Order: sequence, then C-alpha cells, then structure tokens
Amino acid sequence: MKNELPTTTHAAATAYKDDCLENRPGELWKEIPGLHGDFLVSNFGRIKRVERQVVDSQGGIYKLPARIRKAQVNKDRNMRCHDWTYRLQVVLQVRNVKYSFQVARLVYHCFVEPFNLKDTTVNVTTRNGNGLDVRPENLILVSLREKAQRPYDTGRQLSHLQTDKYKLLEIVKASREKTSLMISQYDSKGLWLKTYPSIMEAYRNTGISYGNISKAVKRPASKAGGFYWRYGDGNKINLKEVHDHEKRRQRSYKEKQGRKVTQYDMEGNPVAWYSALSEAARKAKVSHKSITTHLKGLTRHAGGFLWKLGHHTDKFLLHAVISRAVGEGNLLRANG
Repeated sequence: MKNELPTTTHAAATAYKDDCLENRPGELWKEIPGLHGDFLVSNFGRIKRVERQVVDSQGGIYKLPARIRKAQVNKDRNMRCHDWTYRLQVVLQVRNVKYSFQVARLVYHCFVEPFNLKDTTVNVTTRNGNGLDVRPENLILVSLREKAQRPYDTGRQLSHLQTDKYKLLEIVKASREKTSLMISQYDSKGLWLKTYPSIMEAYRNTGISYGNISKAVKRPASKAGGFYWRYGDGNKINLKEVHDHEKRRQRSYKEKQGRKVTQYDMEGNPVAWYSALSEAARKAKVSHKSITTHLKGLTRHAGGFLWKLGHHTDKFLLHAVISRAVGEGNLLRANG
C-alpha cells in the first residue's frame, strides 16, 4: 500500500479552474515565500491574492479585493504516446516586480518540505504522472537525472538503443539545430535580464513553457511568463519597434475584420477614411455610440460630421440627411 500511486479524482485535477473564494473541502492556505504575504497557495494548488490597501501613482489609497489567480496550463507533446504532459505555472506581481512559479514546487515547499525554490537542479514532479494533480501526497522531489529517467521507466519514451542508429543521428542533429540557439530574457521595460544557451535551458531554469517561449520569440509583441524573449544576447529591446509592430498587426486585423467608414463634413464632402469604427471614434474624438446611432439613421450627425459605412470618394447625398432628419423628427414626436 505504501507504494500505491494516488488516484487522481476529477476534483483534484480540476481544482486549478476553481476561482471561487470559498474554501474547497479540506483546503488549507499558506503564504508564498518572498511575496510579503500578498499571495497564498493552497494544498489544492490554488493561488489567492490577499485583500490589501494599495497606494496609486497619485497618492490615492484604495482597497484591492481578495481574488483567486488561475494558473496557466503549460503542456508538452509526447510523440510516443500521442498525448500531453501538463504543468501549472503562475506569474504574480508584487511591487511592480513579476515572479514566475511552478505551482507544484510551491505546494511541495509549503505543504511537504521546504527547499530552495531558486535551485533549478531540484525538480518536483507528480507520482501518478498527472501534472494537474498537485496535491501534496502526489508530489515527489527528484534530481534532474531522475526526472530525465522517468519517461523511460514508465514507457513513455524509448531508449536510444531501440532506435535505428542513423535515424537517431538525424533526430539529434535536427533537435540541436532547433534548440541550441542562444536566447535572452527581458523585462517589461525591454531591459536584459539573462541569456540562456537555448530555449530548453530557459525552460529548465524558469519553468516557463518551452512552447510559450518559442511563440514569444517569433512574435515581437508577445510575452511568455510576463517577459519578452529574443534570440541572441542584445542588452535591451527597442520597445518602440515592439509597439509599432503591434500597431501594424492591429491595423492589418482591422483592415481584414473592421467595418470601414467614411467621415464627411456637414457640406457632404469626404474628409477622412477609417478601417474600423473604433479607429474613427478614437481619431475623430467622437463616441463610438454616436457614430453607430447616426449610421442607423437616428440622428442628423455625429460629432458635427456625417458618416457612411465603407470607403467613398464621392460627395454625400444631402437628401439622405434630410430623410434622416424627417425620420428623427417623427421618432421624437412619437416618443413625445
């Protein structure tokens, strides 16, 4: 009975989805070390922000309510078993500093036995193989070597001795080419934090999903674990380029998905063209609702301008405005 693996119940494997502030049956809470008591972790792996008073940039004081912070699910594909392995990750911010944690490590540290959370040579894994089940009784502490050996012991990975020699060499070569590119980590201000020999090393040291880091490298405005990532070892990121890239991406999206609109003066002359109503509202300083109401024919103008869906270069037909005005007058009399 001593070596029997814990059975994962539906409640245990889905606790990370529960954002209700009420305690689950048997739930206990402890402070997350190093975060000044602002966050707690439970024996179910749930994370809670403690209610506290906060001083804003203007010196005002307001109350920040208690809240459950849902952990992010990181997953890796197992090509032999054609399934996934999961890990729960959470990024917490205290005093404008972000901290990234693997939830299993927090639960083990707080409810099983304390250890150095910064020691990346020590790993916490689950006894039954379900990374979503982070109950204390399901967690064990292993070395890097033991962690690497487990997939072979459980049959989830074949030994290289069972793989064709030449095919193995091709796999190793392709893997090295993909993962051996130097990568650097940057904070939200674009300042360099650390450089790693590869994405895999970055994942091993930070616990941030390999897949998420890969995506962040390919998408300049994206983050992984609350950080920017770039190939190479540059000392900073040009955030203006990041923001410009994001603006171009949003503009491209609006051009594909937005409702184009033309702005006219009260004489019916076109004065501006926009890719989306939201862009028109922002740049013309006219509320989105006012423009929408005008386009429905319920008002004579919006912000002192005439508006029409689509991009047009011809003059606005003013009899359409008169028709709208008549309709508006009838509507007002009916409501009056």
